[in-house]
Amino acid sequence: MAGLGLPAGRPFRAYDVLNHDASVSMDDNTLRIVDQVPHSVGLIKLVDQALSARAPEVTVRAPSTALAGHPLALDVKLASGAVPATSYHWNFGDGTKANGQHINHTYTHAGTYSVNPTVGGIEGLSAHKHLSITVTGYPTTEFELSKNRRYKGSSGN
Repeated sequence: MAGLGLPAGRPFRAYDVLNHDASVSMDDNTLRIVDQVPHSVGLIKLVDQALSARAPEVTVRAPSTALAGHPLALDVKLASGAVPATSYHWNFGDGTKANGQHINHTYTHAGTYSVNPTVGGIEGLSAHKHLSITVTGYPTTEFELSKNRRYKGSSGN
């Protein structure tokens, strides 16, 4: 571990990421990689057991009010130095869901909606946030009744 710049005497565990997090043996803080096929790739995850797992620290940016039929920009920002995120899931409270750090959503009915973003972290824990968005108004359309005309095909009907 010293060759990797990691502190000596810490209780590290090693996992083979490309093999379903199978344990990698360690003796006296030395990794033992066996049966590695020549010219292949391995990805080892080191976990310091002395540190407890943490969820990502996040801030959600979203308006508290919106107009029906108009898209809203919502996003999640990770705190500087926070646990890296692996996933972003949104539940908009109107029966729809989406994935992504930066998203747009449009509500089609007025009401107050509970929005719940969940951010999965690399250490297996998730950050959960809850916010409320009040939607007013009605969606608009391009349809104008005054421009409605009966279709006349080539046969003159």
